[in-house]
Amino acid sequence: MPPDSVFGLLIAYPHTNGVTNNYFVYLDASTKTNYIKVDENNWTTLSNYISNKFNGETIITYGDSITHANNWQQHLKRELHCTTENYGIDGSKISGDATTSMCNIARINKLPDLSFLIIMGGMNDWAQNVVIDGDENDVTNFTGGCHAMFKNIINKYPSACIYCVGTSFGYMGSFTEKTKNNIGLTTLDYSKKLCEIASMYGIPSISAYENMGVCDINKTLFLKNDGDIYIHPNNEGAKRLANVIINLLTDNKYI
Repeated sequence: MPPDSVFGLLIAYPHTNGVTNNYFVYLDASTKTNYIKVDENNWTTLSNYISNKFNGETIITYGDSITHANNWQQHLKRELHCTTENYGIDGSKISGDATTSMCNIARINKLPDLSFLIIMGGMNDWAQNVVIDGDENDVTNFTGGCHAMFKNIINKYPSACIYCVGTSFGYMGSFTEKTKNNIGLTTLDYSKKLCEIASMYGIPSISAYENMGVCDINKTLFLKNDGDIYIHPNNEGAKRLANVIINLLTDNKYI
């Protein structure tokens, strides 16, 4: 039953299309509030469920290996009652003229028709010491890569709901200062720049670095140790990252 409920009416409905689990509707007699629970999801009010514009929709996720790992997306599917499609590529930067660069028009053109897109990147720009500031028309610097990415995506999907997630915490054992790359920058620097440029295009954003609660002190609890490299979320880290992204999406879920 929903929390704090004392008495009410519970109705179970079978799913269709071969899905075996039931979903449940509950009317709280004391508050006259309708709740719904779908599969293993927590109870939510029926009005909240209906107003969730992601319900039954497909969200495209676009990024690097943190996206390609496909672990945080599972939490989005459960909490938002949506499906996701993964277009992450291991090792890809936002900047650069490689075919895998996130700003590359050829890569963007491989994305399907979409209504909802989550962009997350910058980790490999940090790891490969890409200069942040520079000519916004030059994709070899991070600023230019971000501008090209947003321009190319908006030109292709002018009416899509696009969301941006700033770079998460990163630690590289081979760097002298570990959390700073060889040009003295942390992933927080890339996160802030990515979100700053997203706002110039009217794209809502959130910094994973500033909202996950992961830092050098507790990194082993939430990030995998890939040979003294702490970048990729483990199961607990994926939950934290998903929570950050869900907060971004649910701030913009109505209408």
